[in-house]
Amino acid sequence: INVIEVNGPVNVDEVKGATWATEAYFQYKLGKLPGGMCLGGTYAFNNDFAELNGQFQIQPGAGIVLPRKSDSWCVYWNGWQYLYSPDEAPAKIDLGNGKPDMRGFGLFARLGYADKDTSPVEWSASGGLGGRGLIPGRDNDTWGVGYNYDSLTDTRLGSVLNLRTYGQGFEAFYDLAITRAVDLTFDVQWVESARASIAAATVLAARLDVRF
Repeated sequence: INVIEVNGPVNVDEVKGATWATEAYFQYKLGKLPGGMCLGGTYAFNNDFAELNGQFQIQPGAGIVLPRKSDSWCVYWNGWQYLYSPDEAPAKIDLGNGKPDMRGFGLFARLGYADKDTSPVEWSASGGLGGRGLIPGRDNDTWGVGYNYDSLTDTRLGSVLNLRTYGQGFEAFYDLAITRAVDLTFDVQWVESARASIAAATVLAARLDVRF
């Protein structure tokens, strides 16, 4: 849990640009297969946010501006679940090492929702399938496929800029573990921009990672 640390009485009106952020993590086992979830949210207050769908105003010395709002918020959830593994699950999966702890594969998903008055993205969702050891004899290779969709806030400014009400993308990768210190990753992405005037793009990439 991340909180604002203060000493003594505080007048909230004197705190400028503060944000409260909270996350809660859970791990469990579905049968013998591990899974986990994260629930979180943020609340920003005593700040200065533009109201994206507000009416434009003319202010002396500032020109055309959007009305302002002092607070904003978002909430989100993400989760993962192994569907198959030949390994015995440890008591707790280490989520901070950047690699699947077990061979096998599983699902992952994420969903977030934000204050549509101040956020250009009203809600976002993504999910996919990933794992380690897809090819026999290649137990340390990792791979994944995923899809994301962003629903944009429908605003007057977005109409002026010729924006779609969404953006989306797909990605797939395969990471070859050449040695314990060297990885070669192949990646393909397909991205559809929120700009209606920009065509969807396909990106092919390769990355060599050497750790000393």
